[in-house]
Amino acid sequence: MQAICPSFHAELVPVVSNRLMNTPMSAALFEHFFVNYGLLSPVEYKDGSVMMRHRGNAFGILRQGRTRLNDFRLPFRAYPFIESPPSDKMVDFILSNYTMTSLLFWMDQYRSAL
Repeated sequence: MQAICPSFHAELVPVVSNRLMNTPMSAALFEHFFVNYGLLSPVEYKDGSVMMRHRGNAFGILRQGRTRLNDFRLPFRAYPFIESPPSDKMVDFILSNYTMTSLLFWMDQYRSAL
């Protein structure tokens, strides 16, 4: 059964993701770092929720003159993510330790560039 219009995934999910990540703090962060928040799997429509799983790994952005190059090396392996039970709130935003530690790793590697 199709609970939500098929264009939700194709048109609205990228807009929602962009709005969540396009804040003043995110803009300052993305000047030097790239956070890959692409979807890991299709959007899941459940009876009481919509679930979107995003990647969340971070990379440094190297500069060579006016050119920006993403450094796609992964600093270390990610451990399996253990999901907590749903809270029945409107939005549950769960961030893995890997997302934060990979971002902090690249911030440390390129701290002289900041």
